[in-house]
Amino acid sequence: MLPRLLIAAIVILQLVWVVIPRTGSHPVSARVRQAFVSHESGPKSELDAAVAKAEAQDAAVAGRWAVSALVLVAGIDIALIYFFWNYGTRKTTA
Repeated sequence: MLPRLLIAAIVILQLVWVVIPRTGSHPVSARVRQAFVSHESGPKSELDAAVAKAEAQDAAVAGRWAVSALVLVAGIDIALIYFFWNYGTRKTTA
């Protein structure tokens, strides 16, 4: 009973995670704020380049977190499905 409840809970949590909207304004990261502060007195082109570089670095980090989350969820799914299929199928040696 417990493995089936765990599988159902994980599937429901995954569905909720997929449905949560990911739009809207995102807070400015410390990296972008640092780019603003360090280049605010220079030419606008340097400021724009520094901010673009900081945003690209933030996007790369966010992409790595997304892949990590996907791998983690897939691993949990595989483990739970494996245990679900093998639950209660032990042969007795009598």
